[in-house]
Amino acid sequence: MADVMKTPGDETYARLVTPDVDVFQNSAGYLVVADVPGARREGLEVKVEDRRLIAQGPLGEATFRREFHLPRDVDTDGIQADLADGVLTVTLPKLEAARPRRIEIG
Repeated sequence: MADVMKTPGDETYARLVTPDVDVFQNSAGYLVVADVPGARREGLEVKVEDRRLIAQGPLGEATFRREFHLPRDVDTDGIQADLADGVLTVTLPKLEAARPRRIEIG
């Protein structure tokens, strides 16, 4: 498949790819793991916009983009991202008030 397509009207379209993503949840938060082999930190963007997590960037000659609506219990200020060995890992902690806590009985 070509990485760029031209139409008869001479419009150009870039090839978009959708990497595989796994999402995990525990009592502390959520973990988003995306397979992005060949991705480099340069040009890679992870952002939160209107309660959506957006990851995008160049992937070889193509461009990838994945978007997820965030639950209300995510602490958006605590989100962290890491790229290692072609795997993008985004950690989304839950708000402290949303985390389960044990109450001691007096």
